[in-house]
Amino acid sequence: MLARKASDLGVLTVRGFVRLLQERIRTAREEPDLPATRPGDPDTVRILSIHKAKGLESPVVALYDTADDYRTPVDLVAQWAEGTIAVGFREGCQPPGWGVLSAREKVRAGAEARRLLYVACTRARDLLVVPSPPKDARVGAFWKDLIAQLPARSDADVRVVDAGDPPTISHDERGADLRELSEAGGGDAAGEQWDARRGELLEAAGHRPFVPAPVTRAALRQAPAAVAVAAATGGRDFGSLVHRILEWVPLAEPERVRGMAEALAPSFGLDGSAAARAATAAERALALPVMERARLATRVWRELPLWFPEGAELLEGVIDLVFEEDGALVLVDYKTDGIAAEQALAQAAHHAPQLQLYGRGLAQALGMPVRERLVLFTTLGQVVAV
Repeated sequence: MLARKASDLGVLTVRGFVRLLQERIRTAREEPDLPATRPGDPDTVRILSIHKAKGLESPVVALYDTADDYRTPVDLVAQWAEGTIAVGFREGCQPPGWGVLSAREKVRAGAEARRLLYVACTRARDLLVVPSPPKDARVGAFWKDLIAQLPARSDADVRVVDAGDPPTISHDERGADLRELSEAGGGDAAGEQWDARRGELLEAAGHRPFVPAPVTRAALRQAPAAVAVAAATGGRDFGSLVHRILEWVPLAEPERVRGMAEALAPSFGLDGSAAARAATAAERALALPVMERARLATRVWRELPLWFPEGAELLEGVIDLVFEEDGALVLVDYKTDGIAAEQALAQAAHHAPQLQLYGRGLAQALGMPVRERLVLFTTLGQVVAV
């Protein structure tokens, strides 16, 4: 049914429809059944689709939208016995025997419509209200069979009620006012007023109280220069692999690092040699005391997204590791910089503004103090507080 609706609307590609299904499966979203809309509440009118009303019962049920046509365009037919699907896009692009297949599918769709009509009419416990449109009204095919069975006068089972003519809706006559404005000096005054108001709305809607900016870029404004690196350590992809391993590996199971590195390396375009080096870096990091503290911590977040206001900007970033210890937070930032041991302090100073910004953002979000900010160099197996 969802596929047919998407096809009728014509707003989704096949890829977009697949993504919609994936999102529905992931979130398992359903129409909320709030306490104020539960059956039996005498002060509530529930408006439900027929599908949503299936299995429910209410004292009074009123049908509506008698102009509805249950039209299902036949563009695909599931052939269950053959295990195939026949697809007919348009005339000239249809499989052999499409006329027979589409006719059979229309019969099936008609039977489904009658089943839905039965569902709609059997939700009422005490009273079913069926609107009877005027004789000159165009009745939808979905309701035509039901309305045709309604008697002209009340009988033992049906009570015919004349609801009277619908109320007349009066409209204020404003043509004269608009004509006076249009005849005023200076051109179309009403049009100019409309344009001015439109401009104000666009300006207000386009205003951003904060300008988005990555934390890394904001930190560079006050960070001292990075130290010179003698040799490359694998580049951005290598660093991403190390981060992914440290994000996914159970902190208490470092023995799984090697297998994870080999499995993940191809997705980053890296070979077996790079996978081995990434595994060594991750094992070196996991062996540090700070990782044991994280394993024993009250709460742990890995690769934690963070957004927070800083001045006129909305800073955004991802913190590699955060854990709660004795009512305070500890921040850990993994760095795969290829540096020597004697360069660690200078390079940590370069990264310090980034962790300081993260600390301020976390303190705002969680209302907890930040006790430590640590830079963990995976190439050295060394932690530097900043």
